[in-house]
Amino acid sequence: MTVRVTRLSDLHGGDELTLTRAASVQFFRPLPFRLIRVLPLATYDGWCWLDGYELDLAGEAVERRRLFVQYQGVIKREKSSTPGTRTKGNGTAACRPEPLIERDSAMTTAVRQLPAAAQHRRRCAGSGEAA
Repeated sequence: MTVRVTRLSDLHGGDELTLTRAASVQFFRPLPFRLIRVLPLATYDGWCWLDGYELDLAGEAVERRRLFVQYQGVIKREKSSTPGTRTKGNGTAACRPEPLIERDSAMTTAVRQLPAAAQHRRRCAGSGEAA
């Protein structure tokens, strides 16, 4: 479902928008956008500054942008999903993948067992502080 924005008060943080050529000539193709906030800057009547993220086809944030647009060229769309989650074909939230880096518990234990002087040297090595 899409709704054309007619008032600035129609825009709220978290809204997923489509910015069309009617919003600004810079959008020669519609731009999917997730709004963080409308910036409280003085502008011309009918224009506003939007702070948010450009979205890719999957609805994931690609780049943070601040855009100067005519709000009547903004189309509000239904949110694809909760930010940070993806949905499976049946509409249930998919699990996030595990991080690629695994922590070596033996290494962590070995670092904790270093003598106090060695721990101090290790902490101060990058700070330029004398050991």
